[in-house]
Amino acid sequence: MSRKRYIQLRKFLLLYVEGLAQLLDLCDEPERIKEQFHGLLAMVTGMRQSYCHHRFYYLGHRVVAQYRWLSGWRRHWESTQMITNFCNRQIYFIETASICINHGEFTQKQIFQTLRELQVTLRTSLPQSEDYCCPICLTLLYKPATLEPCHHSLCHDCFDLLEKHDSKPSCPVCRTVVTAVRPDQALTNLIELYFPQEVQQSARDRRGIFHWLSGVAAVGGLLNQWICVALAYSNPVWQIYQEQLNRGQTMEDYYEDLSQAQAANHVKAIETEAGERGLVKTLEALVLHANPTSTKQSAQADGKKPSRKPFASLFAPTPSSMLSGAAWTAEALLNDIRNTLGLTAQNTKAIKEALFTFSFSQQKVLARGLIERLLSKDFPSNDRDNTFENVMAIFGKAGPHQQDLINMFTDSLTQTFYDDIKKPYLNVLGNEFRSADGSGNSVLFPDIGKAGTQYVRTVSPLTKVFTGLPDADVVFDRLLKRPENHFSPHETGVNMLLFYLATIITHDLFYSDPRDLTKNLTTGYADLSPLYGKSLDEQKSVRQLTKGLLKPDQWADKRLIFQPPGVGALMVLFSRNHNFIAQRLLEINENERFSYGPGNALKDETEQDEVLFQTARLVNNGCYTNIILHEYLRTILGASGDSNFTFNPLAAPAYPIYGNQVSIEFNYVYRWHASLGQKDEEWLNKLMSSIGDVYAKRSTTGATNPRQFIDDMIKQFNDVFVHASDEELQMGNPISGVHRSIQTGQFSDFDLARILHEGRKQVAGELGSGLNTPAALKQIEVTGIKQSRIAKTCRFNDFRRHFNLLPLKSFSDFSDNVEVQKALQDLYQDVENVELFAGLRVEKSVPSGLRLPYTMKRAILSDAVNLLRNDRILAQSLTPTHLTNWGYNYIQGDPKSSGRVLPQMLRELLPKANSNNTAAFSDEELTNFFNIPGAAPSSTTK
Repeated sequence: MSRKRYIQLRKFLLLYVEGLAQLLDLCDEPERIKEQFHGLLAMVTGMRQSYCHHRFYYLGHRVVAQYRWLSGWRRHWESTQMITNFCNRQIYFIETASICINHGEFTQKQIFQTLRELQVTLRTSLPQSEDYCCPICLTLLYKPATLEPCHHSLCHDCFDLLEKHDSKPSCPVCRTVVTAVRPDQALTNLIELYFPQEVQQSARDRRGIFHWLSGVAAVGGLLNQWICVALAYSNPVWQIYQEQLNRGQTMEDYYEDLSQAQAANHVKAIETEAGERGLVKTLEALVLHANPTSTKQSAQADGKKPSRKPFASLFAPTPSSMLSGAAWTAEALLNDIRNTLGLTAQNTKAIKEALFTFSFSQQKVLARGLIERLLSKDFPSNDRDNTFENVMAIFGKAGPHQQDLINMFTDSLTQTFYDDIKKPYLNVLGNEFRSADGSGNSVLFPDIGKAGTQYVRTVSPLTKVFTGLPDADVVFDRLLKRPENHFSPHETGVNMLLFYLATIITHDLFYSDPRDLTKNLTTGYADLSPLYGKSLDEQKSVRQLTKGLLKPDQWADKRLIFQPPGVGALMVLFSRNHNFIAQRLLEINENERFSYGPGNALKDETEQDEVLFQTARLVNNGCYTNIILHEYLRTILGASGDSNFTFNPLAAPAYPIYGNQVSIEFNYVYRWHASLGQKDEEWLNKLMSSIGDVYAKRSTTGATNPRQFIDDMIKQFNDVFVHASDEELQMGNPISGVHRSIQTGQFSDFDLARILHEGRKQVAGELGSGLNTPAALKQIEVTGIKQSRIAKTCRFNDFRRHFNLLPLKSFSDFSDNVEVQKALQDLYQDVENVELFAGLRVEKSVPSGLRLPYTMKRAILSDAVNLLRNDRILAQSLTPTHLTNWGYNYIQGDPKSSGRVLPQMLRELLPKANSNNTAAFSDEELTNFFNIPGAAPSSTTK
């Protein structure tokens, strides 16, 4: 209902009630007034039920109450005043009439004339059949009855259904308990006067429909109770939504939806009763024999004889109480179906109802439902049952008068066949593997997510520019800097291993170009680019270029050298996993897919190396995804390692066509420096004192050659933390505190296990509420604040609004720390001025799981879903066909470990971690691998 019409109706209602009330005081002929405006009142009474508008119901209630007062000639000005106050709208006519009457300027005749004009206006512009629909059956009111005390109207038959269902029925409109019901002859006369044809049609169509608000369904003479979507939807059969009506769906469309729902219900009932053969026979009966009277009339209208008369007769039926005509035909068909299928009278209720009680229009809808069910739109079909051939044979017998049914059938069939092939196309031959730079993931947009392309913007900044931005150094000192000798341990006991994994994920997705901050030098996919590289040259630099292997314990992204040693240990784990996978694939050599030479798919050893490498990378990527789902997201959400719960965005089929491009806002969301544990903070202080001069030199001189910058830092790093020889450095990236074997180029299993054990025992720091970031990271954080401003990122509250979160209203909403609240007030003056970078880090943490700040957690979950579901490789290529059967089974993880793959990787890849050949980690340690010993994942101290 349009707002304009609603206001117009509201005005008319007020005008009528107030005007009539004024006239009653002046007129000495109350019976004449009652006669003049009886029809008008009935019209307004019908309008109050239009479109099921709650406020309009209320107003209608008051109008009817006022009418009953006028009918009884009792004063009740309070009721009139309630209407005026509710609408809060002054009516010029009422005010003018009151003034003129008081001054004797209006005669009774003039007032009557004015109201008659109003009545004519209402009659000529407003009456529509939809304004007089029963709130249960949604058809035109039939023998309307008015309920006491609310005075809403509905069909008398529908009220009988209510009484059968409930001994103390409630009004389907306002839920008021009904105390009495009375016939409404005035409304009956009005409807018959204005809508004679609709009255006749209503009697035929008043079956098998329901009302979404009332909670009552009248289906085939039966009554059903259900809860609408506005409350708590409970009946999946009726998929009709309240929002459809609120958005202005017409009554005809609504009825069509209801008919389709009813047809689907009948199709299901027929299939339950009689199976697929029952569906076929019912369709045949509907197509060939349903509604023979209409068929005859249609043929006569065309001037032709009906092409087929399955049940011809020389004489017209003689009137009797026995079945005749169409009813006899339907019963004969029903018997035919019973005999064919061996059914009894007790189990053919749905078929009988379809043939006996459905109108022709409903039968067409039912036929369409039968076709869709038979052609298996929603479930796999057994084509050997020859169902399609049966359907074709049925329509092959149809005559020209059934062209509508034929068209409906062919349209449905065409759509079914068209939908069999999804568009746009997701895959082309030859692109089942990942490219080195991430390009080609999307067939339609091959550069989306490619390394070296620009960041996207998730939220457009809409807030007015704050011209008083505080100095970035001051922001860090007052909001972020961890006080000296102060550490807030993570309250749920999450250890540093989880944040080592998070560091890999962050570096997998973000690598800002120091020469152009709008560009991301790495790919936009969770593809383990820190291991494999972000370009073909980097990829070749870590490969042995034989048998698909990587160089021992090597990875591509040198930025990870300067992370705590646990990050390097996890990278070695993924590197070893790749080589383990490649070796197993070649050993099994499923269907000789990795053999080369004459008669084989691969030409030579070079091609074998490439296919083995790419296949092993896919399997390793599947393991990485398993770890993100079963370790990373589980910890964020607070689930234990032995829980069967997995938040898996890939569980439902995904058909990504756009690819994934990371945004500048998430570059700042994923910076979790506050999590650094105490031992790692000490290590960081030592690191920054050794390489800080190199970092500061780049910042002050503007040196922008990333390779030279990192090489300079590696030299400084090696001198302090590794002391590796040049020969050892040539073998691969160093890890702080451990050495490679000159003979194998590998780190020892013992050293790697020790590093991981230390990370597991080290509790991480709290992330939220501010004042948690180590002072040694000031230069990096200040650079981030400045870059965020250069990128013109949105304000913190704008970011929240984008994710449909309420904006924060006060500085106390951010942090419980009074010092942080005061600093925010001093630096930003208004909550709406708080920057995204700072706001993300000073907001309160959620009480469980990883205890991320509220906004950060909400954003990360959205990003995780999009990261995985937008990746064509993850959505389409992690299948046995692409991974081999063994590879596919491997990424499913260990069933004994709730589908986690990490425990079996640790057992397989660190076989010599202990001198007695025992596993690097016990089963108990692996259960909650990312929590310190003794800490339960979901526990909190608050």
